[in-house]
Amino acid sequence: MTPNDTMQWMIYNRLENTPKEVASFLSDSRHGSILQNPQWYLCTELRTERFLVVAAFSQQRPVFAALIRKSLIPGTSYFAASVQRGPVFEDVDLAISLWEGFEARLHQEGLCALEIHPFWERGQTERLRIFLQKRGYEPALNNRSHNKTVTLDLCRSEEEIFNSLKGSRRNMIRKAEKLGIRVKSVQSKEEMELFWKMYRDMCKSKGINYWSSESFERIWQFSMDHPGDCACFIGTLDDEIIGGHIALRHADVVEVTRGGASTSPIKGVPKTDLILWESILWAKKQGARIYDFGGITPDAEKGSPEWGINRFKYDFTDHEVHLFEPMEKIFNAKIYNVHSSLKKVKEVVLKYLPELSKMGA
Repeated sequence: MTPNDTMQWMIYNRLENTPKEVASFLSDSRHGSILQNPQWYLCTELRTERFLVVAAFSQQRPVFAALIRKSLIPGTSYFAASVQRGPVFEDVDLAISLWEGFEARLHQEGLCALEIHPFWERGQTERLRIFLQKRGYEPALNNRSHNKTVTLDLCRSEEEIFNSLKGSRRNMIRKAEKLGIRVKSVQSKEEMELFWKMYRDMCKSKGINYWSSESFERIWQFSMDHPGDCACFIGTLDDEIIGGHIALRHADVVEVTRGGASTSPIKGVPKTDLILWESILWAKKQGARIYDFGGITPDAEKGSPEWGINRFKYDFTDHEVHLFEPMEKIFNAKIYNVHSSLKKVKEVVLKYLPELSKMGA
């Protein structure tokens, strides 16, 4: 473990100034994710000034880093911070030894509360969870991150992976091929707009939030600029989009993020099976070892949309992974209470603006 006194800390308040080695460390290390890469936010976010990167270097090499989203408290110099999937580190001992220094750098910036949404496997980071509890971290109240997912091993041959799927799912993939469903990556903004409309209509029918069309357009642009890190797949039948998926690669993991099936009543047509299978093949071609199905909903009520999504994913794999639960710590209760009150006001306002609310504004 590297002694703390040899560490050099850096804060990047402009994402475009984040060094390439830090961006790569954030997305490609063991606990990393493309959702921590500054390039992702530079492409997909309009208000990039809300973000900063904190990194620790040992011998000019990043060993600990976090991409932070800031929620500014109006009329003050304080902010509530949320770590987007992380922080990232080389090992648990190093993370424990650097955590106080990490908090200290954020305090200098005006931190009043810190929320972490890690993507660490629970068994690998249990000691870190205990350490954070002792430092005053508690389960996040407004947790939107999943803490359980299912993954598929891509280290096997294509035939072995296909044969590992449930028989009913294999049949659906074969049926989709026989029906002439075509799967391809999105090649234009116009195609991405059609994909989004299909996705929006599906979300509305299920009563769930959805991303805006502008977000989809920016994600498509990211896929064009970084084709090895992002792919937007759509399936068509008779020139109609019947389904789509967005897949993101980080290091040796590919993860499904957003997508779904058309609400068009096309009886007997498997709308997303072949799309997901082609996404799995793309992941394998990128050199990924793991395909992550983007989380499941534990204890989903039978017959609910979440229950149906769980069943679909379990047909591809039954390998469950338990993740570290999101946690938060309040450093300045008075200022944080102001922040919480303003958030409640915003939630009330959004109730009267249903379209903005649906898009997660």
